[in-house]
Amino acid sequence: MTTPEQQARAEIDRLLAAAGWAVQDYRAADIHAARGVAIREFPLAPGHGFADYLLYVDGKACGVVEAKKQGATLTGVEVQSGRYAQGLPANLPAWQRPLPFVYESTGTETHFTQGLDPAPRARNVFAFHRPALLAEWLKLLPLTTTLSTGSGAAALAVNAPPQTFLARLQQMPELVTEWGDFKLWPAQVTAVRNLEASLAANKPRADPDGHRQRQDLHRHRLHLPPDQVRRRAATACWRPKAAATASRKTMCSPRPPPPRRWCWGAAPTGASSGRMRRGGR
Repeated sequence: MTTPEQQARAEIDRLLAAAGWAVQDYRAADIHAARGVAIREFPLAPGHGFADYLLYVDGKACGVVEAKKQGATLTGVEVQSGRYAQGLPANLPAWQRPLPFVYESTGTETHFTQGLDPAPRARNVFAFHRPALLAEWLKLLPLTTTLSTGSGAAALAVNAPPQTFLARLQQMPELVTEWGDFKLWPAQVTAVRNLEASLAANKPRADPDGHRQRQDLHRHRLHLPPDQVRRRAATACWRPKAAATASRKTMCSPRPPPPRRWCWGAAPTGASSGRMRRGGR
């Protein structure tokens, strides 16, 4: 009977193979057998234990996978897998030290940490990345060139390549608020700048002070006073999805009055008041 750990390993093997990785045992490993090779139970430097999977891309180590049994909580496992990323033996080729790509997986849930980001953090992913994609990300690593100073001593120059997406979000260009005869409303400018600040802070769910700014934008678009915007916003979007293509004016029309309900002493037309009246005798 297989244990939960063995079931998780078997599912992780299947997921890695489906993503284009050649899964191999440590004693029969060939890092050049494919562009992406995942080696099971790889021994690390003394004091770092064994990596459940060591990932190689184009003949160089680039990441690790920490396997956990199905049902285990992956939150907090990043510390353990991060230690494995730092334990690659010094005599082995690597794209970067510590290794930039770290996974934790149970076979049904997978976390991924992109070490090339300015502030790396684990996030959920649906599957393992393909070796070709990791190879594209590895091109973002700084390139080091040896320069001659003319005096016999060598100097190192770092050629800065394009940065990751999250790194570029921290260097957004200046917002253009006017062009030609057009100009953004002050509320729009504030909303965009707050959103950019949230994205630069690497917040998972960037929402720039949502309610008030959305209300202001709505008011400016319809040219309505604030009290009427609040009243319309409270009664809008009552129509079914089939009316989604209707005009904005139709979508923002007030909610129709509710149907008349029976009340004490009242009865619908054609009904006996004595039978329908609540509390009647």
